[in-house]
Amino acid sequence: MPYVEVKDIIDNAKKYNYGVSFFSVYNLELVQGVIEAAEETNSPIVLTPWNDETFAIGMGIIENICKYFCSNTKIPASFHLDHAADMVNTQ
Repeated sequence: MPYVEVKDIIDNAKKYNYGVSFFSVYNLELVQGVIEAAEETNSPIVLTPWNDETFAIGMGIIENICKYFCSNTKIPASFHLDHAADMVNTQ
């Protein structure tokens, strides 16, 4: 399934009256695990990169990991960078 914008996931949840889980992730294994669990339960999700480890490896790296998995899953999935201190952290 192609990458889905957070707004579209939230709008659909409001329309059909269901919740959407947001998961804080900071490495490849967490992203992969969350995506696999969401696929098993057919649940849309939003990933939120965060943790000191995220900043250690670079927000840009975790952003690319999230983007890859969100674009290559069977369920609506997205991510947002609300925890980035500034735009520099996303590059």
